[in-house]
Amino acid sequence: MDKNISKMREHLYKAYKRRYGLIFDIGIETGLRISNIVSLPWSIAFESPWVIREVKTDKQRVIYPSPGLLQAIQKSESEALERRWLFESIRDKNKHVSRIQVYRVFNNASKALGLPPVATHSLRKTFAVRYFEAHRDLLRLQEILNHKYLSTTLLYVFGHLA
Repeated sequence: MDKNISKMREHLYKAYKRRYGLIFDIGIETGLRISNIVSLPWSIAFESPWVIREVKTDKQRVIYPSPGLLQAIQKSESEALERRWLFESIRDKNKHVSRIQVYRVFNNASKALGLPPVATHSLRKTFAVRYFEAHRDLLRLQEILNHKYLSTTLLYVFGHLA
């Protein structure tokens, strides 16, 4: 799995605008839903921890991005003028890139690499599997993902085995 993640990541950074590589990295590292990633404010690039309100659950979440992730975001944003969204729409500066556009880019990238389709929610599930492999703490993972039921978290971690 990590080999495919590396291939996808490298392809996104090379073949598409840097933003899609960053979206991929944020998803893999934080487990945020794509709706939260695309709507991150520009100012988040210069903050740690990130305190966000999740779009789906309306719950607050505190995220401690890795120094490498913060550095990657800051590197891409160092030349940018201040704006509202970290991932601003190219067509309308008042909007952020859409989750549908991210899906299209990820799907095209996975096809180009000969990989199975990479849905945007795959990032969240990959985060869950990696977190569980590293920590073996399902209850903490349930809390991080803001799942109401442990059974949902179990599907994320072990669903690929079904």
